[in-house]
This record gives sequence, C-alpha cells and structure tokens, in this order.
Amino acid sequence: MNFGNWTVTNDSIEFDNGKNTYSIFPMPTLTHSIEISDGIEVFHWLHQVPDKTWMTKQDIRDLEAAFYHAANQQGLPIPAHVKSNTDKLVSDFINEKKQ
Repeated sequence: MNFGNWTVTNDSIEFDNGKNTYSIFPMPTLTHSIEISDGIEVFHWLHQVPDKTWMTKQDIRDLEAAFYHAANQQGLPIPAHVKSNTDKLVSDFINEKKQ
C-alpha cells in the first residue's frame, strides 16, 4: 500500500521520491521505542527518519500514516503513551521543517 512516496510491504516500509531512497526494516523492530528525555518514550523510527534533510513535511505526514498502517498490519503493539509522545514529536518536526 502506498502513502505518498512511502510503500508498505510485508517486510518493510520503503521510500522513493526519484532522488532519495530509504528502507525501514525488519518489521518486527518497527515499534521499538527509545527514551529521548526523562521518561519520554517515542517510536525509534519516527524519531530518526523525519530528521533527514531531504524529507518534506508531506513525506513526514505520509511516513507517520505508513508507520501506523504497517504496525497494525503486522499486529505489533502500539502503546498509547508512546504513540502520544511520538505524535507530538512528529508534529514538532513538521512545524519546524521549512519545506
């Protein structure tokens, strides 16, 4: 399934905008979280990828949609507190992005 320049497969989430490519895999690690500050956990991939300079605001929005679709498709856990923290982080990335 496609989300803008992102494609969700059974094994990965792939990005291709004609200039840049990027892959997120393996799927079982998709919803691993990291602590970014005192007790604030976020999904690792949604913390790492939006910071890429070549990503547009729309690419970040599309990644978030692809990420949650893939996690649900794979039956991976989405802890509510981590999702809430990550959604705020992604929103901040989008608001700070110039393009």
